[in-house]
Amino acid sequence: MIETAQRMARQAIAREAWAPGLRVIEVRPNAYASSFATWILACVTADEIPIRLFCKRGRGSSYDSHGHKNGVVYEAEVYQRVLRHSQMTTATCYGESVDDDGDTWLFLECLDEHSRWTLTKEPDAYAVRLAKWLGHFHAEQERSLQEFEPEWISQRTAAYFQRWVVRAVRFAEPVRAEFPWLEALSKRAEGVLPDLLHAPRTLIHGELFPQNVLVHGEHVWPVDWESASVGAGEEDLASMTDNWPTAVVTACEHTYSHARWPTAPPAAFARRLAIARLFHQFRWLGENPQYTVGRAKWRFEALRRSAQSLDLVD
Repeated sequence: MIETAQRMARQAIAREAWAPGLRVIEVRPNAYASSFATWILACVTADEIPIRLFCKRGRGSSYDSHGHKNGVVYEAEVYQRVLRHSQMTTATCYGESVDDDGDTWLFLECLDEHSRWTLTKEPDAYAVRLAKWLGHFHAEQERSLQEFEPEWISQRTAAYFQRWVVRAVRFAEPVRAEFPWLEALSKRAEGVLPDLLHAPRTLIHGELFPQNVLVHGEHVWPVDWESASVGAGEEDLASMTDNWPTAVVTACEHTYSHARWPTAPPAAFARRLAIARLFHQFRWLGENPQYTVGRAKWRFEALRRSAQSLDLVD
């Protein structure tokens, strides 16, 4: 494994001044779960300078994600062609290489000394810092997309939103009697979810959950960008504040809004955020049938609350 990792790393990081003579001295599995095989590489340069790399390997999407995840090849493009030009804190991408089996090896700055957002002593404070990061990032990417929008970036569509509603309703069939309002809501949702397509277009992370955010000091680093897409920034805000205390959610909304729109948010911001929260619950309920009728049952009530805020159910 060390020999293969060393060969792929040297190919990927060839443009770095310290690439020639790089040696991999240890390969260990990443402690956190991932959709792909991931490792931490302990290396030394030809000058005996230690360096650590994070490696992710995969061919495409690791499973059928129904248009939500795009795989490590796509993620490499996001890092190389979008995030490397961002002024916000993101992991440095050193490059990618392809092995004889057709798998892509993505090599990133190793952030293993950083902590997961929710495992810190002050997760609420980091939530607000993340909201500020997110507002600035969405503003930056909105400006960038106005100048040039690459054709290869994934796009949100009405069909994408509807797909998850249909899946959620189908998976909920065994517990339908507990949620008699779900069928009617699914039909009404068809009329409001496309409103997210009319939001100012920006690059969204797509899975801004606690496990995808690392923190260190005063800064945050969102990671795992395989679900990045052009869409409504409200989706990310809904995702990062899902199931948090009301006071934290309110603080994050205000912080995000001020960071993205310093003068005032668009008039439709509050409604779009409510729609994004509605979709977020449909998305999770449509992820896996066992999860829908098991650990995710609390999400039905969260879905109903979002629907009530939009006057879609009583």
